[in-house]
Amino acid sequence: MENKVRRSGGRWLADFVDPATGKRRRVTAATQQQAQERMKFELAAVGDAEPRAVAFTMKEAMALTHQMRWAGKASEVNAMGYCSQVVDFYGAAYPIAKVDAQSCMKMQAFFRQKGNSNATINWKHSCLSSLLKCSELMGHIESSPRLPDSLPLKNTRDRVVTPREQEAFVAYFQAICEPEAADMFTFLIDVGCRWSEAERMQSGEIDLKRRCVLFPKCKNGKPRTVPLTGQALGAVEGRISPVKKYKVFSFTYKQFQYLFAKGKGALGLEYDKELTIHSLRHTCASRLAVKGVSLPAIMQWGGWRSLAAVQRYAHVDITGLEMARRALESECVPSVGPQNAMAVLGNHLAKEYE
Repeated sequence: MENKVRRSGGRWLADFVDPATGKRRRVTAATQQQAQERMKFELAAVGDAEPRAVAFTMKEAMALTHQMRWAGKASEVNAMGYCSQVVDFYGAAYPIAKVDAQSCMKMQAFFRQKGNSNATINWKHSCLSSLLKCSELMGHIESSPRLPDSLPLKNTRDRVVTPREQEAFVAYFQAICEPEAADMFTFLIDVGCRWSEAERMQSGEIDLKRRCVLFPKCKNGKPRTVPLTGQALGAVEGRISPVKKYKVFSFTYKQFQYLFAKGKGALGLEYDKELTIHSLRHTCASRLAVKGVSLPAIMQWGGWRSLAAVQRYAHVDITGLEMARRALESECVPSVGPQNAMAVLGNHLAKEYE
């Protein structure tokens, strides 16, 4: 009788022969795909005809979750890094069946004392949840415990780079003979991609004729193509190699972070903790919103997973609402002409940089 997956009483049954013992085994799951995955995992594992002498450990749960969720994904390195810290907290040999809400709260408190931000702790909370769900799916624990809620995040406005700051950064990089840093700074703002996407970008992924770049490996698991502005095109045009697999930019994150920090110091922004490399991505999204680009279009441009992820940029998209208000006014409100608007902006910038 061959190995197979079949429907049985509203659930899916995987019926297969254990290669280690020659005996038939059966496991059930809610869906056909889950049953197939579970059978594949059991067949790949060392023969396990007898009950396990020890409980399924945190280390084993991490290996299982890596195989099922993160392997080959753009988030693989970050996820495994956070997950390793979670496993270190509990202990590699700690039975995952003993994880509960109380231990999760202790973990949150531990990382808070180490200086982790709420956002970073929430990433680790999410990794722990993934370990539990994958272990439950594969039958290593009966059920996942209910974990405490994620920690609240500060509802602050994301730091963006002003046009004047952008000019100053680019001029500084050019002045210290780092033209590649200037090009990368410009590219990150105009394309709005993640650092990891720009770092991995290869020459063959840029189409000069169509003026676009392909990001084949994105955080949301879907490839996307982004048009290139004139500035972005100029930043990469001279760096494209005839060898398609050559990287366009040579910087590692630490190398660029060092130059970025030097630039902040030279511009008097060294104490601005909100200004980070990731701010360049926020800058692109915010500028798109200011120009009236819809949130679904911004989501597609930047490769965000949902509209909720780009909702933060709605606060800058006030032009459409202002026009709606004027349409409802009983009296016509005179608009500000382009020259007056530029004068107001100039006065504002002058006061900002006095």
